[in-house]
Amino acid sequence: MPGLPVQYADFAVWQRRWLQGETLEAQVDYWSRKLQELPVLSLPIDRPRPKARNTEGARQTRILPGSLRARLNDLSSSENVTMFMLLLAAFKSLLHYYTRQTDIVVGTDVAGRNSEETERLIGFFVNQIVLRCDLSGDPSFRLLVARVREMALEAYAYQDLPFDKLVEEINPERDLSMTPLFQVKFVHQNVPLPTLQQSDLSLEIIGSEGTPAKFDLLLEVIEAGDRLTCVLDYSTQLFEAETISRMLQHYDSLLTLIVERPDARLHEIVGVLARSDLEYTATKEEALGQATVQSLRSARRKPLSLSQP
Repeated sequence: MPGLPVQYADFAVWQRRWLQGETLEAQVDYWSRKLQELPVLSLPIDRPRPKARNTEGARQTRILPGSLRARLNDLSSSENVTMFMLLLAAFKSLLHYYTRQTDIVVGTDVAGRNSEETERLIGFFVNQIVLRCDLSGDPSFRLLVARVREMALEAYAYQDLPFDKLVEEINPERDLSMTPLFQVKFVHQNVPLPTLQQSDLSLEIIGSEGTPAKFDLLLEVIEAGDRLTCVLDYSTQLFEAETISRMLQHYDSLLTLIVERPDARLHEIVGVLARSDLEYTATKEEALGQATVQSLRSARRKPLSLSQP
């Protein structure tokens, strides 16, 4: 195996030297302008937001069919966008449905390996960036994904400012109940998890049972084989499991809708999800009513038992 041309320590020194002066000023100036008057994402929550957040969380997973993934691939190709951009545009549409906000802010990860020399290095290069998108004007999904593409490419050009440094420079008003700059994160993983082979054993890395909630919500969409797996981590301080299950169902429905009708406008997407919720609520209430009637009938059939003194 050929030796590495540089070590991680070399990269760290280079980054510190490079990210100063006019280069640092340009990065800070871009993000300062981009993140002016940053809104808080007003998600409907099941429990009052505590004064100080903790990392108590849980995870739910939903596997999407391979046929849907194939159609999403076709749509991303026809719109000249990456799968990340397409899935992010759908997620922002989903967040609009829940919040009715048109200024949607989420965070994401960037690999941070922008040169050939760093591709084989062992070390932590990942950085977080803020993706702020305008959903105003009731755009079609096709137009929205074009906006997301433009926004993402612009943000990638200024991805080198470390997130901690960004927070330090922006200096947002601190609130112990939420994370700074963004409360919801989206990650697209198109690199399969490594599998370890040893003699007749086949091992693969799996997630741990304990799921700390780093954010209010963290949606990771993983491409593996011929399917997409949606993994949604959430704060149990804020959300019930049923709410998160519905959110994943909505994301599935939304992705199905946009491959069938990419010209659907945002209000039409909202309408489809709203009707789905009405049907879900009606079905749930009907089931609850039937269960209540059955309980009353069972109670009437039981003889009254009187204890003897």
